[in-house]
Amino acid sequence: MSEAEGPKNVEIALASNSLDNEVWSDDVAKEISLSFDWLDSPNNTGSLETCKKQLEMAFKFYEDRARNQLCKKIVKEVLEKHYSDGDRIEMDKRGEVAVNEISTKLMLSMLQIPRSEEIFISRPSSESNEPG
Repeated sequence: MSEAEGPKNVEIALASNSLDNEVWSDDVAKEISLSFDWLDSPNNTGSLETCKKQLEMAFKFYEDRARNQLCKKIVKEVLEKHYSDGDRIEMDKRGEVAVNEISTKLMLSMLQIPRSEEIFISRPSSESNEPG
């Protein structure tokens, strides 16, 4: 797909996020290699099996990637909740609470157990609503 004298045998890939079609990645070819030799075969012998293997590889790749992103997100959110920038993380009371929270959230996510966060709604006191 390049003009004469262009680079040869360069793998390119462009993938979109199916959950957010405005997010695209052009780094996919660097991260996973999918063989499409079956497209060149003169007949379809074995192409179904090859296609299944390629799709399994792609799904596994993105499942692993999503798991890694989820783990990083959970750890980051919990640490930001319990610590400020520059705080030393130690296994004191606060550290134990953070580690327990990270462990619980990771376990629930990996086991795909739904969870909900408690939401506390408060109403301003009637004293603050009185005219001054």
